[in-house]
Amino acid sequence: MATPRGEGKCRYAAFPHSRPTFGRRRSASGTASDYRRPVEQLKVGTRVRVRQDSEFPPGPWPAEPLGVIAGGPEAVQGRSGPMATYWITFDEPQRDVDGDGPYADSQVLGRYLEVVADD
Repeated sequence: MATPRGEGKCRYAAFPHSRPTFGRRRSASGTASDYRRPVEQLKVGTRVRVRQDSEFPPGPWPAEPLGVIAGGPEAVQGRSGPMATYWITFDEPQRDVDGDGPYADSQVLGRYLEVVADD
């Protein structure tokens, strides 16, 4: 007797279009579409301040450090869609909200970055 399709197998076997994807989103037709597009554009070398999260203070960087964009943007998939991240090299090593570190650089969501004038 044949087993019904998908029964006794990996739950994704019957529905290959619903396999989890990392770095890609599947459209309704089952084909992958690239969502890695920059949400905002900041250039390498731009001076920025890393702001605290207004919804979850004091994270992610409580001291609101100054730094320079060293790389990016790269997109990550968030709950509300793609978000830009940038590599920031801090002026001084920093500890994160959990007290870990000190870190000389970090990947930071673009929504926490505020461009500051060069001194």
